[in-house]
Amino acid sequence: MLVQDLPLKTESEFYRKNISQINEEYTGKYIIIVGEEVVKSDTDKIAIYKWALKKHGLGNFLLQKCEGKKTQNVRHLRFPIKVVIPSS
Repeated sequence: MLVQDLPLKTESEFYRKNISQINEEYTGKYIIIVGEEVVKSDTDKIAIYKWALKKHGLGNFLLQKCEGKKTQNVRHLRFPIKVVIPSS
């Protein structure tokens, strides 16, 4: 599958083009990309996912972990993920 066939093409291309700068700033964090902008970062994957889902809606954002590598796979999820948070 080619990048142009994937959902979130703009976000994926932005991440790939800017991976060095993004990883320098956000290593060890999860980021949310909407369009050509990192709109939020956090170390808590569940918290940032829930924030993005509420703010932007499913399928309208790219959630990516910045691992400090020069190249990194962009993961696309084509189905909703059910997140179960244990009650405290």
